[in-house]
Formats: sequence, C-alpha cells, structure tokens
Amino acid sequence: MPETLEWVALLYRVAVALAEPPVKSIQGVFGTSQRTAFNWVAKARALELLEAEEAAIE
Repeated sequence: MPETLEWVALLYRVAVALAEPPVKSIQGVFGTSQRTAFNWVAKARALELLEAEEAAIE
C-alpha cells in the first residue's frame, strides 16, 4: 500500500498541475470508487506524501 500511496501523491500533483480534479484523476487511473480515491488521498496526507498546500486543493 505505501507504494500505491506514493503513486496517488504523484498523480495528485500532476492533476493539479494540469488543472484537473485530482481525486477524479486518481479514480480514473486506478479504477476505484470516489470514496476509495478520497481515502487514499487522506492516507497520503497522513503519511505526509502531500504537502499541506497541495492537500488543500480538491
């Protein structure tokens, strides 16, 4: 799971850079539900894989 969360953080940053919704992008890449994508983002935040500034963008 830690490797998956590293990918989630990377995808989050890429989506933000491309002005796309990060959670929706994660959902599409991994084929997960929106709830799972949100949970993964929350776990990535908890592990500090996303900075506070990045995590504030949904």
